[in-house]
Amino acid sequence: MIFQSILGAVVPNFSSYLYYYQINVTGFSQFEYSMLQMIGYATLISGSVLFNLYLKDKEFTIMMFVACIVNCVGSITTMLFCLKIYLGLPPFVFVILTSTVTDTLY
Repeated sequence: MIFQSILGAVVPNFSSYLYYYQINVTGFSQFEYSMLQMIGYATLISGSVLFNLYLKDKEFTIMMFVACIVNCVGSITTMLFCLKIYLGLPPFVFVILTSTVTDTLY
């Protein structure tokens, strides 16, 4: 609980800015953005099931380490997205394969 409070106070959250960036700069439609949200919820359910099956009995420190790694990967891919480095993929597919999965896993 203390970690989550400190994390919320120290680590900035740019989700509302990323929304406007995806809509105005990248040109995603409202439908595409809503589909990203639906995919995010589907991966959230999948992640919860996988956690209950395989990771529930792991130590807390290991899980925090994994969360930090996933957060770093998610931050790097969001930076790549903002720099328009899509690794040869269309922007929408890049967001599906990176941000949706890493944000949900974190």
